[in-house]
Amino acid sequence: MLRRSRIGIIAALAATVLLAGGMEASALAAPGVAKPAPTAGVRMGTDGQDAPLRPISERTAEALRERRASPQAAAAAGPVDALQALVDIIAYLIQIFSNHKAKDQGAFVQGVINDSCAMVQGHYNVLMVKEEASYDTHFNGVRWEGRLHYSWDGSATYHYWIFESGSFRLRSDGGWRNWGFCGRYTRNGPDVVFQQADGNSLKKQDQQNKCVDVQSSSTNRGTPIQMYDCNTTNAQWWYRDGLALRSGLPGNKCLDAGGGGWTDKVQLWDCNGSPPQQWDYVGNGSLRNRKWNYCLDIPNGDTGNGNRLQMMPCSDGPSQRFTLP
Repeated sequence: MLRRSRIGIIAALAATVLLAGGMEASALAAPGVAKPAPTAGVRMGTDGQDAPLRPISERTAEALRERRASPQAAAAAGPVDALQALVDIIAYLIQIFSNHKAKDQGAFVQGVINDSCAMVQGHYNVLMVKEEASYDTHFNGVRWEGRLHYSWDGSATYHYWIFESGSFRLRSDGGWRNWGFCGRYTRNGPDVVFQQADGNSLKKQDQQNKCVDVQSSSTNRGTPIQMYDCNTTNAQWWYRDGLALRSGLPGNKCLDAGGGGWTDKVQLWDCNGSPPQQWDYVGNGSLRNRKWNYCLDIPNGDTGNGNRLQMMPCSDGPSQRFTLP
């Protein structure tokens, strides 16, 4: 009963946030297994033209800084976390929306796309288009889909997506007033093809909204590795580099087994290619360390925010199963 009440409260909060920001959420889906890495760099564009990414507004930057500092408070698992993740995404989008709503439509679209690109840190593609336009979409791994209602210089409703890869064709008029996008893409006439970013988050296999996270986005040697609600920050982005798992944070850091004893905590460390940083993906999704022959483990299977990961004898149990980037 208590759990149902909490879900209801968060759902109501999500609805309130949507109305307050002139936004409507229509879908939230977890991404699939990582696909091949792209070759194109991140950039921003609209009809027939590209534009450089600009510095984001200070208010948006402040919101993103707060978001990247992972708090240590524990959170409940399951449906509540999925709804909380929805509320978080909406909150950041509302901040972006608020920073640009008092502009003409072209500047509004360009500003929202520019700041959205900073929000997802190049890990996903972003596209928005006037709802009244004629277009075709084929998106994979949609992380968030919603609508932005604009009413400063005229009125318009924009359809908005955050997604992994796919294609888009605009059949009506273009230009910044009508659509904009950012990410890794190639353009061929009216068609835009979006590619998936290199790397991905490292998720608990049976809870795709829970990710392996570098505590507080710190790049210090010995920084704890924890479980946390999935988001789009570099603290949760990992690259497979041979047998190593390289962090998306700056500074050439890798997932390291440390001392490797039973229940010893894993950590972030300078990438050095040593056996404590070599991981085999075995069984049904376990990460076994080559130095200690133990597996990456979520203590007691508790995916609450801030729970530090450890080394344990391999059991092939749910607490040791992950979806690799």
